[in-house]
Amino acid sequence: LKSLQYLNLGFNNLCELPSILPKLKDLTEVIAGSNCLSYIPKEICDMNLKVLDVTPNPLQKPPSQTCELGLEAMRRYYEYLEEASTKLGPEAMRRY
Repeated sequence: LKSLQYLNLGFNNLCELPSILPKLKDLTEVIAGSNCLSYIPKEICDMNLKVLDVTPNPLQKPPSQTCELGLEAMRRYYEYLEEASTKLGPEAMRRY
């Protein structure tokens, strides 16, 4: 499992991605479309992935429109939130 490079989790009715994913250091491609995902954790976006395909899903964080643009857009979304949190404070960021 440690040398796993490709993982297809599509069409499994998953409501969240497995928490073990960030521990799979050789993983470069994750396909998780057609599930029930509403949230993609920042830790997943921070992985050394080349592909993270999570569409279609009822995504809210990052928003579906962002996820449709790909992994780099998801990473920029979380970078923006971190930057905004620093400027506005964590209380103001709770709604995002």
